[in-house]
Amino acid sequence: MAESRAYSAADPDGYTAAERGSLLHGRVYGQDATTSGFGNVRFARVAVGRIRVGLYDTGGKPHAIEASVADGQRLRLAIRLP
Repeated sequence: MAESRAYSAADPDGYTAAERGSLLHGRVYGQDATTSGFGNVRFARVAVGRIRVGLYDTGGKPHAIEASVADGQRLRLAIRLP
């Protein structure tokens, strides 16, 4: 498997303050990374609350899923590119 560009983002647009789950989500938060040859990537110090995690396919189109992250939680997500 080839390496892919990956991202983690928390965007407050479209969520009420209660839905954001954290004061950190009062602003946009994000990280960018590149997957390993096995397709794995790890993001550290992710803001608590709702996040979006995604990969870009070879054409540059993003494919994302949403999740909620609690303080200190390790969350494993699987995204399959078409």
